[in-house]
Amino acid sequence: MRIISFSADGIKNAAENGFFDWLNEQDADFICVQDLQCSEYDLQDNIFFPADYNAYFFDDVDGKANGVAIYCRKMPKVIMTGLGFTDFDMEGRYIQADYENLSVACLLAPHAEPNDAAQQARKNDFYALLGAHLQKVRNKRREFIICGN
Repeated sequence: MRIISFSADGIKNAAENGFFDWLNEQDADFICVQDLQCSEYDLQDNIFFPADYNAYFFDDVDGKANGVAIYCRKMPKVIMTGLGFTDFDMEGRYIQADYENLSVACLLAPHAEPNDAAQQARKNDFYALLGAHLQKVRNKRREFIICGN
């Protein structure tokens, strides 16, 4: 199994710089992309939806917040978006593709400016919730792979 994790710094910019051409040569089963910097609805060109993959996005419809995408060769049984952290699901983005005994996820953690104590506190709160979530995940009888920024 081959998985690629890519922090795009803007998926449109990445496409202009040859990301999808490069990707076609990689023979990956999953591509997890963080930092889309646009909404799925802004992606009108077919280049963003390669024929060999099922593409799934979790972003802000109006494009004000960042997002993630996961490209899967095989159709997943279920796609899950968000972690259920009500205060954070629109700041930190998470998408997960579930298969029989495997889950592959893509995470974009919330950003915090180094000198902003309030943002740093929120970021720490997010990671505390994420840590508790991952402890629960360990108890499930399946394999998890989480790619992130």
